[in-house]
Amino acid sequence: MKVTDVSVVLNQITHQYGKREVFKGINGTVNSGETAVVSGSNGSGKSTLMKIIAGLMRAKSGTADVLIDGKLCDNRERRRYIGYLSPDLTLYRELTAAENLH
Repeated sequence: MKVTDVSVVLNQITHQYGKREVFKGINGTVNSGETAVVSGSNGSGKSTLMKIIAGLMRAKSGTADVLIDGKLCDNRERRRYIGYLSPDLTLYRELTAAENLH
């Protein structure tokens, strides 16, 4: 399937760990051909937000939608189009590059 348009739409995303609110009310849209930057100090929720967008975790409230050619994707389907690479990634020397990616 050839994809021509991808959009990520954030609507009132809020997340917390226990009683500690990491972020609240994040809104925004990023469309094909656009670039977005997520910045902040350590512990500000950058990785958490990216995991929510990638469908790897749920927000406490709000929605993070991914639309492919106008069609809403569920968390499983969006993983075909969105990847998340943690800064804590470890590569294993005994594996090939392809094996590490797999």
